[in-house]
Amino acid sequence: MADHQPTIERITLPTPYLVGPVHVYLIRSKEFEILIDTGPPTDAAWTALHTAIDPSRLDALLLTHCHPDHYGLAARLANDYAIPVYLSRRDAAFFGRENEYLDGMLAQAALLGVPSDEQGRVRDALGSARRGIAPPLNFCFLEEAGDELGRYGISALHCPGHSQGDHVFLVGNQAIDGDVLIAGALPVPLLDVRAEDFGRRFENYPAWCKALARLGQLGEVTLLPAHGDAISAIAAEIGVLVTRLLDRAASLAPMLKGQDDLYALGCALYAQRFEQPFMQYLKLSELVFMRDLLIAPTLLLDALDSARLASPFRQRFVSLPQL
Repeated sequence: MADHQPTIERITLPTPYLVGPVHVYLIRSKEFEILIDTGPPTDAAWTALHTAIDPSRLDALLLTHCHPDHYGLAARLANDYAIPVYLSRRDAAFFGRENEYLDGMLAQAALLGVPSDEQGRVRDALGSARRGIAPPLNFCFLEEAGDELGRYGISALHCPGHSQGDHVFLVGNQAIDGDVLIAGALPVPLLDVRAEDFGRRFENYPAWCKALARLGQLGEVTLLPAHGDAISAIAAEIGVLVTRLLDRAASLAPMLKGQDDLYALGCALYAQRFEQPFMQYLKLSELVFMRDLLIAPTLLLDALDSARLASPFRQRFVSLPQL
């Protein structure tokens, strides 16, 4: 279907979240128009999106992952305009199972030391982020849509870590990303429960290492993220990210060593900011991820090695404290 290189238009939408504005992308050719991500479930985002595009012309909607700022308008678009939706099987596993998800997350919070009188506030914060976002009535799985996407000259690369369903979409020499890699930022993967059973923690650190390697192996590709500026040199940006990550891990190592109560550590490190339930979630996610890195730093080194990016960091890994 795609007989020439399509254009990619960036559309920036407002969000009510701490992360700030979000970019969605319109892939356009003479034969088709495809939207990647939708923005948050707000009237302001809906109005801004309609100002930028004509949804009735869309042939498909692809979702990088199902966090509210990325898929919040998916159901509304799909249902109002009969647009086919493609998303990850792992994201779909959470649809209609909010209570199971929240129960699993509270079990993880308890393991990290969150006291029982705080767990209700954490549950409310996590629930409010998902509440009111209806899933699309009909959708297809990205994991099974290679041929369909190929007709548009698009391929989907599974890059879990930030979330379990993260996909990066390759279009010619450009790659459209959700939150896997953000210029100048340290997007720590978020604490989550496994989509398979909701009963165990999703091991996001090993998954993220593999995703980073996949991005590093893309070569001369421009990455178009959902937040911030385009990344024209992926390898260099990974280098910046890894440097910051190792600096942060090294600074936390003395405090994480022998510490099982990460809630108590978070209270000590972040003081008043840690009193906000959603901030607790973000900071506990960081502490868990850093602990996993310090327990098994060779996973990250091996991932960098597979992308031929390890050389500048070998000595850093040798001197990195381990738990």
